[in-house]
Amino acid sequence: QNYRSRSPPVQTRSSPARSPSRENPTDIEQRNSYVLYLENQLQRVTTTTLKVEKMEEKVAAFESQLSAFDNKFQNLLGLVKEVHSHADQREEEILAEFKAMKARLKTV
Repeated sequence: QNYRSRSPPVQTRSSPARSPSRENPTDIEQRNSYVLYLENQLQRVTTTTLKVEKMEEKVAAFESQLSAFDNKFQNLLGLVKEVHSHADQREEEILAEFKAMKARLKTV
């Protein structure tokens, strides 16, 4: 589709207002050409507006998905920190138990 459309026809002479029945064929052709040009411009604007609306909907959906992903990621990050903390705590407990067993073995 060609988005560059031609310029509207320009009237080169000024003429007094005529009734439609007295217009010459050139004036009618120019008017029809201009109406066609305006209809094409309106179609282009309508098409572009619809595309923009669809893009806005897609952006809103993407933002919603991104927000949901961010929430899930934050929850996952919290779980990882909790597991890491638990692992550190358990490691300390195991080391303490190991030291206690080692001390008992030395006394035997």
